[in-house]
Amino acid sequence: MRISSGLPLKKGHPGSFTHRLLKDYGIGWFAKYDDGDVPREILKPPLLRRPPRLDELAAALTEDRKSHGVAGTNRGGHWTPFRQTCYGLAGIVRLHPGITLKEALGMFKHHYANTASAMSELPEWIEKGKVPGVRFEGEKGARCLVLAEEHGEDDVR
Repeated sequence: MRISSGLPLKKGHPGSFTHRLLKDYGIGWFAKYDDGDVPREILKPPLLRRPPRLDELAAALTEDRKSHGVAGTNRGGHWTPFRQTCYGLAGIVRLHPGITLKEALGMFKHHYANTASAMSELPEWIEKGKVPGVRFEGEKGARCLVLAEEHGEDDVR
């Protein structure tokens, strides 16, 4: 079965604006000419068997994104790149307590453009308690990351 969309149009020049617009957007059109009563399909719209960019979407879905949260949530339960970074950092700290932030950032893929931007942003979020399971210990010059008591899901932006 073929599903298509089309518009009935009066006979017009194939190079007209309307015809070009419909062709560009893949919308078919029918025309009825004076030589008969049966309309003819002038342009058949493309038959798409799957949504475009489906492969890109499937590749972007991490395991955590597939299983995290409740469907239809509007309370921050969706999986964000920041949340992925937070959970990645907590996982590294769980394996290597006492690690520095710079060392930890070199051990996993984060959402920041580079390590320098992560180093300038993450300390503030960690100090505010927005990175679940992680906190700083020690003085400003020699701080290291250690495990903290878990926070609720709503604490992560």
